[in-house]
Amino acid sequence: MIDELIFTVLNSTGNLGAAVPYEVTGPSGLVTSGTFGPLSAGQSHVVNAGTVPPGDYTMSFTGPLGNQVSTTVTCTEPPPPALTGVGECVDDNLTFTITNNGQTQSTPTTYVVLGPNGQLPGGNVPASIRAKACRKLFIRALQTERTRCSRLTRPLL
Repeated sequence: MIDELIFTVLNSTGNLGAAVPYEVTGPSGLVTSGTFGPLSAGQSHVVNAGTVPPGDYTMSFTGPLGNQVSTTVTCTEPPPPALTGVGECVDDNLTFTITNNGQTQSTPTTYVVLGPNGQLPGGNVPASIRAKACRKLFIRALQTERTRCSRLTRPLL
């Protein structure tokens, strides 16, 4: 689903003294309708059609001179989250930097850390890692893992 479908009508010239009816249509027909105006020169009106599935959407209305005005946008599904991880070991602490190179993730992602002596405590990468953002995870290593720390820093995901 697309979070928000928004059209903005901008009156860039003279005054629009009357309300103008509009329609927004999509793959399944009418999405929303209403009126905008009156609008003075330089004023705008925002039409928020809400959450919609992917597809082509058209906003149309009849202008003040009787001309048909319409614009079409194509809404596509955003790419999924794309998490990558790089680790670093300093003293007794492992630090993994998780980077999201895709869309904001909506649910937590489980991770595990494997060392030469088995599995260390894991957890969840929070769902709050926005697109193009990163989060550091700090994991206290066991004393026996310190001598082989470099084996823990390979890519995580």
